[in-house]
Amino acid sequence: MIEEDADEDDYNLLTGDFISKKTDENGNQITTKGNRGIKPLLNLEDFDASSTLDF
Repeated sequence: MIEEDADEDDYNLLTGDFISKKTDENGNQITTKGNRGIKPLLNLEDFDASSTLDF
């Protein structure tokens, strides 16, 4: 089941582009688009899920 009022964040790791869709208290959907910049990708073998990263 898909929730119609669910918030959604989509972030492209290669380009830095993002789309954020939020629903306010009145049921209106607010869409924000932008670019967070390109960050170097981690090798999977170097990934540590317990580390803290700035997003």
